[in-house]
Amino acid sequence: MEFFERISQVKKPESDLLTALASEYSKIGGDFGYVPVQSALMLHLMKKDSKAGFEVQFGSKEDFCESLRKLVVSDCDICFFVTSSKAHKMQLEDIRKLLYAKFNFQSKRFVLIDIETEKRLLVNFESERVQKGFYASAKQKREDGEARRDEGRVGKPLFREQRRPRRKMIYGDPSKHKDND
Repeated sequence: MEFFERISQVKKPESDLLTALASEYSKIGGDFGYVPVQSALMLHLMKKDSKAGFEVQFGSKEDFCESLRKLVVSDCDICFFVTSSKAHKMQLEDIRKLLYAKFNFQSKRFVLIDIETEKRLLVNFESERVQKGFYASAKQKREDGEARRDEGRVGKPLFREQRRPRRKMIYGDPSKHKDND
């Protein structure tokens, strides 16, 4: 099981939410070789080759933007944004749209977690790209300069297939009962 999967399975504590979450996330991070470091984030974990940042937010849209900004400007490779669906401010999809609209986060990966329902939304992960139908070989070019579009294609086709024409003729006036022949 990967690090982000274990983090997203943490259940909501009954009391002292922030400190209980921070200690649970630190414990899981310790299992994967991360150590906590001092930072402006709620929790910042570091390991030899990667860093993870955590922010918990239940406030207004401006508070959400500020927490996302902290994660984006941090030097973390993987960022965890924890919220609650009971806050009724923003859903996970809305947070993802806000993240794409307001911030430039080239290679950072985000895991958006709803602590109430234990749902997660992955942003900028390879699995997200495959689910959305991105092409695996989009950056590779053929010798003649055309992009490979059919190789590595995943997901539904871009356009619907055309319906077959009707084989039976239908006779009658528009306002009357029709006879099929």
